[in-house]
Amino acid sequence: MSRVILEWSWHCGMCMGFTLSPHKESKHLAGRGYFPPYEIATPSYDSDVLLAATLMKRWPHYARTQSNTIRCIVLTRDPLDRIRSHHTYTLSYGDNDLRTLGDRMHAANSTSAALQLMWDTMGRESMVRSHAYLTDALAEGCIQIPFEGFRNDFDGTIRKILNAWEIRSEAHATLIDIASAHDLGRLTEEEREANHHVTFSQDKQRDEQTRSVVEAIRTNHEIREIVEMQRRELNYDVVTGSPPSGALGDMD
Repeated sequence: MSRVILEWSWHCGMCMGFTLSPHKESKHLAGRGYFPPYEIATPSYDSDVLLAATLMKRWPHYARTQSNTIRCIVLTRDPLDRIRSHHTYTLSYGDNDLRTLGDRMHAANSTSAALQLMWDTMGRESMVRSHAYLTDALAEGCIQIPFEGFRNDFDGTIRKILNAWEIRSEAHATLIDIASAHDLGRLTEEEREANHHVTFSQDKQRDEQTRSVVEAIRTNHEIREIVEMQRRELNYDVVTGSPPSGALGDMD
C-alpha cells in the first residue's frame, strides 16, 4: 500500500510524509534492529499525505500540525493470518535480521515447535504492540479498511479508501488504474512466486503447510486466546476471522 500512496502523491503533485525504521537508516544498527522494533519518528518536514507505519505512535500529533481536518484510514487484517504471515516470512528469510531465527525454525522437529519458537522470540510482542497501534487508530476515528478486501475486491477496496479521504469521484478511475499495478490478483503465478511478501499459492505442498501452521495456531492455547481477543476488538468474526460486517458493504 505504501507504494500505491507514493505513486498517487507523485501523480497529484503532493508530498508524502514517511519515515523509515531506525535500523534501516543506520548500517551500524543493521542485523539487530528488526526486533525488538524501535518506535518510528514522525517526519521532520511538512507533508500533504502521511504514511504512518506501525509504531509511528505520534502520528496524530504530527497530522494536527499539518491540517485542521484529518481524514485517516487504518488497514487491519485477521490476527490469525498475521501470525501465519509472521511464520511464513521468517521461514522464507524475508528479512536479513530474521535469518538466524529462520534457521532455528527450520531445525525444529515440528510445525508446532517452530511456531512456538517464533512466538516466543518475536511473535508475541509484535502482535501485542501492533494491535495496540491499530486500536489506537480506530479510537482516533480512522476508517477501518480490512486487508482481506484487496484480495476479494481490489478496485472496490481502493474506492473505499478514496471515499474515506473524500476524493472527488471523477478522479477515482485514474487513481484506481494507478493502484491496479499492485493488485496481486492481476499478477501471473510466476510473479507471485517471485514475491516473498505473497503467502498464498496454488501449490499443493504449500497449501498443506499452511493448513499445518493454522492447526498449530488453533491448538496453541495462548495464541488462540490472543487471536480471539484481537478479532473481537477489531470487529472480526471471533470464530471464522471474517472481516467486520459492513466494512466491505459498499463493494459490489
